[in-house]
Amino acid sequence: MMKRLFTLFVILIAFGGTLAQESPHVKMETPCETCHLTGSWNRVRFFHDKTNFPLLDRHKDVDCKSCHELEDFSKVSPDCIACHDDIHQAKLGSDCQRCHTERGWEVFDVEEIHETTQFPLMGAHSLVDCQSCHKNTMQGDFALFASDCIDCHQQNYLDIQNPNHVSNSFSTDCRECHEMNDWTPAFLPNHDIFFPVFSGEHDGVWNDCQDCHLNPSSFQDFSCINCHEHQQPEMDDKHSGMDGYSYDSNSCFSCHPTGEGGEFKDHDNRFFPIFTGDHAGEWDECATCHTNETNRQEFTCVVCHEHEQPEMDNKHSGITGYVFQSSDCLFCHPNGEKGEFREHDTQLFPIFTGDHAGEWDECATCHTNETNRQEFTCVVCHEHEQPEMDNKHSGITGYVFQSSDCLFCHPDGEKGDFREHDTQFFPIFTGDHAGEWDECATCHTNETNRQEFSCVVCHEHEQPEMDNKHSGITGYVFQSSDCLFCHPNGEKGEFREHDTEFFPIFTGDHAGEWDECATCHTNETNRQEFTCVVCHEHEQPEMDNKHSGITGYVFQSSDCLFCHPDGEKGEFREHDTEFFPIFTGDHAGEWDECATCHTNETNRQEFSCVVCHEHEQPEMDNKHSGITGYVFQSTDCLFCHPDGEKGDFREHDTQFFPIFTGDHAGEWDSCDICHNVPENREIFTCLDCHEHRQSKMDDKHLGEVNDYVYDSNACYECHPNGKEDDDD
Repeated sequence: MMKRLFTLFVILIAFGGTLAQESPHVKMETPCETCHLTGSWNRVRFFHDKTNFPLLDRHKDVDCKSCHELEDFSKVSPDCIACHDDIHQAKLGSDCQRCHTERGWEVFDVEEIHETTQFPLMGAHSLVDCQSCHKNTMQGDFALFASDCIDCHQQNYLDIQNPNHVSNSFSTDCRECHEMNDWTPAFLPNHDIFFPVFSGEHDGVWNDCQDCHLNPSSFQDFSCINCHEHQQPEMDDKHSGMDGYSYDSNSCFSCHPTGEGGEFKDHDNRFFPIFTGDHAGEWDECATCHTNETNRQEFTCVVCHEHEQPEMDNKHSGITGYVFQSSDCLFCHPNGEKGEFREHDTQLFPIFTGDHAGEWDECATCHTNETNRQEFTCVVCHEHEQPEMDNKHSGITGYVFQSSDCLFCHPDGEKGDFREHDTQFFPIFTGDHAGEWDECATCHTNETNRQEFSCVVCHEHEQPEMDNKHSGITGYVFQSSDCLFCHPNGEKGEFREHDTEFFPIFTGDHAGEWDECATCHTNETNRQEFTCVVCHEHEQPEMDNKHSGITGYVFQSSDCLFCHPDGEKGEFREHDTEFFPIFTGDHAGEWDECATCHTNETNRQEFSCVVCHEHEQPEMDNKHSGITGYVFQSTDCLFCHPDGEKGDFREHDTQFFPIFTGDHAGEWDSCDICHNVPENREIFTCLDCHEHRQSKMDDKHLGEVNDYVYDSNACYECHPNGKEDDDD
């Protein structure tokens, strides 16, 4: 058994050796173990990186026999075309690696590839699918013989309407106006020649032409007022006060051809100097002073470096009305220069006029404490030596050599006024006498006795003039003590006795209707003369009309007073006897004024009876039905009713039926007794009287009168005169 096994082993070894010598690689001198592992011929390990063709990506997974011949592994080409079919039919050359990599046939670096062509992919083109431009890609043809914009974008050129490229004759070279990133914003290189949109304030603030050119059919039209900041109220505020300003695009362009803010040089002479004077060159833009852009009428002076409030408060200390506020700055410094504060003279103390004019150089001359302008000194000047001042003020009560006391007695820097004179004796610093005198001697003519005074030496106090002005005033004497007695405050007297002695001017209708005596007493030399006809309402034509028909009327003041001694309207009670009773009879108290009846104020002879509440024409027509000659007219009313009482119509007896004579005289009170239908006076009744009971009438007439009927018309037919024995 062992012999057999040994024999078999020998045979297998011999056979294996035979197989090893028959290698399929006819031309290969490389040892087998360089590529094959000992476990199996199929276990191959070869380091391709050591060759001139390292295997990368997808090539790693390819079987060796796909590229190499078994007989001779050296028969292999590194060219792509040696292994791969050229679907591009040699139109793109044989170097696949120009576009493809070992990762796959997909193209991963199109932009890099395009950089080697005449059409590098830039901007939005890098995102476009290849087939959009290379129409024959599916046939392997990537050739592109035209690279002009219009070749791909002709339809875009034709379709765009805003703006219309065809009607506006725009170039077909898109690159002249558009960038590669997007169609917008468009770029018109020479647009800045017309208006800067690629430089200056408008650079980068628009997206497309339509932002300004709203009319796509004409780019000569433009708008400046549809941008976000151009709200009319805002623009109106910014241009407030500028001549010729109009919220209109052409006006915008006229003043702002470069799109920059205008200078508005008229600002200097119309508002405030900013191009000349101290403020020239001190500002950069309107907003430097006009911080509220929505209202150019607002401004500020207090934001500049030198306007610190503490400093300004000190400089203006004591200046009346000073407020650290811009409007106040402008009021006192309208030209931006330092103010002189000339109001110092009127508000505090005269330094530009009077004795102190030219006697000082700066505020600090008197206001030695710069931190408080309310402090001042009067005693540092060369003439204010205390001994001299003490002598000059000797005997003056309360005198102290102190600045505040100086000002108290010398508020205008002149000699002292003794202002207590107003309250202790007589007002000379206030009221009518203020400013009417020069020195004490004007009134106190006796310097040795200041208790003596004179009122009668002034230019207007001539005795004849005063006598005339005071004519009729009880107790008047042309003497100074009497002047003071009646005029203790130096004002004109009221003479309130005028109301009781002459005519009411402080009470009644004339109270408050006059300003001075001369209103009525126009002749100042004779106060007994007066006029009533100069007031605004006393026009003669108007008065003549109002007094038309009044006996003895004359348009003359004395006549006015005679009839109107208390200034009230006259009653003219003669109206009752001369024309028509209005103070007696039915019309007494039924009217308020002449115009109640005399509606035409220009002619008092005209009158109306038909405007009162009871004179409705239908009612009057019914009441007067059947009255001959009746007309609803005022003159006819007066003719039949001269005393304003109801008329009798005595013609009733002869025309219709006897009611003023015969049996019916005195048996009725009013028309309604018989005419019980007010709307129709032709209807009457005979049956309502006390004696006309039907039973009684029937007894009297039945059997005696043929065709008797108990009816008013039948009564009248048989008794036309109202008598029992009427035969007709």
